Amino acid sequence: MPTNIYGLNDNFDKFSGHVIPAMINKINDAVAKKKKVIKLLGTGKPIREFLYSDDLAEAILLVLNKKKQKIFKVCNNSFPIINVGSGSSISISSLSKIISKFSNYKGKIIFDKNYPDGTMKKNLNSKIIRSLGWKPKTTLIEGLKKSIEFYLKNK
Repeated sequence: MPTNIYGLNDNFDKFSGHVIPAMINKINDAVAKKKKVIKLLGTGKPIREFLYSDDLAEAILLVLNKKKQKIFKVCNNSFPIINVGSGSSISISSLSKIISKFSNYKGKIIFDKNYPDGTMKKNLNSKIIRSLGWKPKTTLIEGLKKSIEFYLKNK
């Protein structure tokens, strides 16, 4: 079970995209249109864990290449459900500030509290995948830079 995934070739649609790609689109659109203020949905307070898509792919490959007995052993001989997360979390508000910085957006971000936040904190326990020798290679900062570059080259 992966956490919130983002990366290259993501769905960057402002409305149907997930948090990071939609935010990249909204903020970079504001830069292009020289908007002084943009609205993001919710309060900005929820905490989320994000994982770069290439890191998820590596986790999947690692598990697929492990012997079945090893997987069941680390899962206490029960049906293997393996969480895959980065191990670090960030608020939506802080995330918007980082994306703004990397996108050179100097305007103001307002959170529209008329929209629900959803669950306030979504974090995974990734102990099992870590015990199999996996850990993410891409930091949130690196992944955001790559995703913003990709978006700008391909919009």
